[in-house]
Amino acid sequence: MMGLQDPFRRFLAIYGGLIILAIGLLFFTRQQMNEWFLEQSAQPLLEAEAVLIEQLWDEEGPRNARSIMAEESSSLFQYHYKALISEQKMFSLDAMQPPDELPADMEYIDEDYSYFTYESGQGESLESFIALEIFLPDGENWQPLVIAVNTNYFQEQLLSFNTLIYTIGGLLLLGFVIAWAMIQRIKAHLTAINRTSQSIQHNGVLDTRIPLDNLEGPLADTITQINQMLDAISTAVDQTKQQANNIAHDLRTPLTVVYQKIQQASQQNPDLAELEGLLSRLLQTFNLLLRINRLESNGENPLLEPINLNHLVNDVAELYLPVLEDQQQTLLVEVPKQAEVLGNNDLLFQVLCNLFDNAAKYSPPDSNIHILASQEADTVRLTISDQGGGVDKEPLSKLCEKFYRLDCSRHHTGNGLGLSFAKAAIMRMRGKIEIENSETLGRPGLAISISLPLTTLT
Repeated sequence: MMGLQDPFRRFLAIYGGLIILAIGLLFFTRQQMNEWFLEQSAQPLLEAEAVLIEQLWDEEGPRNARSIMAEESSSLFQYHYKALISEQKMFSLDAMQPPDELPADMEYIDEDYSYFTYESGQGESLESFIALEIFLPDGENWQPLVIAVNTNYFQEQLLSFNTLIYTIGGLLLLGFVIAWAMIQRIKAHLTAINRTSQSIQHNGVLDTRIPLDNLEGPLADTITQINQMLDAISTAVDQTKQQANNIAHDLRTPLTVVYQKIQQASQQNPDLAELEGLLSRLLQTFNLLLRINRLESNGENPLLEPINLNHLVNDVAELYLPVLEDQQQTLLVEVPKQAEVLGNNDLLFQVLCNLFDNAAKYSPPDSNIHILASQEADTVRLTISDQGGGVDKEPLSKLCEKFYRLDCSRHHTGNGLGLSFAKAAIMRMRGKIEIENSETLGRPGLAISISLPLTTLT
């Protein structure tokens, strides 16, 4: 019953049930029509033949009548004579009995007449008969005569009606198949809508639109409305990004001037060194925010080329090795020497620096940082895992948002843009980034994976 919560499955189940019921009624009607046809055709025909034989018997006499019936035998009727019975026995019969040479399991079907049915032959030659028994006078005796007609003859007359029944049943089944195919097509369009929504949700790109494929009607109107809504959202987001970009540009210029003046003044007055540092970090935040906006809005199109991932990871590890040694942290690197990805060397170097810095910053002393590269289909997946304990599920999905910082990271220096930059840069290099909790050498921590297009991996 759980599957019937799907409206499409519920519709097909109801429609299929109605079809089965309709086909059952059709075959029941067919059987009733067959019986009605026999009653309205075979029985009157037998009665008419019985009247003709009685007239012939009275006019020609028993001997001549038998001869004429033998000479003018019909392929439609069969005649079976029973042994003569006396008049006394004739009127003492409780019920009419079929001829001795016919099957004994015959069934009387009408009390007003001595009608009964029987079958003759076996296998494919099996034939069904309906018969009428009459009694003809023969001197002082009576001659029982069974007149039988082959019902197969009448079945042939019903072929057109049976064909109509089968045709209607076939059309009902064809209608079910057509309904199923139409539902599959509707589901395909709904899948396209879901796929577009998932793509926008995971990639954050609002340029994707749902294809119409010459579709008309309410579903086409729904898709059009969704696409128009996406256009409006995309326009609003672009305007917001542009406004933020303009504000950042407008603020960066005076901040740069102020920073230069403070830098010059701090050479004469050491008390201004702290202010100089604050302005320096503020400018770095503005510059990084502007670059993220350029990456997200296609304002920066980095050149993509083959990069040896092993060499790049080793360069970053060498840069951060003194920091790791000071915190007594161990770096484990498992990157194939010939692993190559398609990307931009400067962008990827800065992304790895941010990820190394986070792993070292949030991992406790005497912990391990694990760097692992593996091939997945046509991409290389590089995972940086730490032993910092991980994060809760809810903030896990927000780590790549601009300026988002966990409460536990407030005492660390930073601006909450590192992972936002990493995501924007990786997506600009046609890759993706994933963050999840994991265990590294039996200790919980955070695992950040980046996937980039593969060039060569041996």
